[in-house]
Amino acid sequence: MNHSRKKIDLTGQRYGRLMVEAPTSLRKNGYIVWQCRCDCGGVVLLDTRCLQRGTVTDCGCVTKVKPGQRDISGLRFGMLTAVEPTGEVLRGSAVWRCRCDCGGEVLAPLNQLTSGYRKSCGCLGHPPLKEYIGRRFGRLTVTGYTGKRSGMHRWRCICDCGNETVVGQTFDCPVK
Repeated sequence: MNHSRKKIDLTGQRYGRLMVEAPTSLRKNGYIVWQCRCDCGGVVLLDTRCLQRGTVTDCGCVTKVKPGQRDISGLRFGMLTAVEPTGEVLRGSAVWRCRCDCGGEVLAPLNQLTSGYRKSCGCLGHPPLKEYIGRRFGRLTVTGYTGKRSGMHRWRCICDCGNETVVGQTFDCPVK
């Protein structure tokens, strides 16, 4: 049985800021690797699949993501939104500048973001225990800290009516 792929000529095709100039003799996973010129003048080599999927649309001049590097710009990981790669690599993983929902920023390796190990700038790591005990939020008064579950800090509260409840802290104050 012949499983050869149909040859496609992408010469002259435009993908974002890239113009496909010519095929090379290189192959990546059986796909032709093409020489592409960016509008800025940069030249990159990309395989057919990468071009057709639109995973790379420039030489790295605009997106700051180098060819072959995964672009996670704008994706959320817990409370973090990936902004841009720093150009650094830590233990084989690209380091990204991320903005946290609390307003902080942090540099995090891609593998920590995608594995779920890194979910915030650190604001979730250590709750301000002493700040909330005794404080009122609506009809609730915080009486103690009950721990962290499902990525959220939990606080024991007593209501003015006498009932006790546990509420979750998502950012800098308990959920009301």
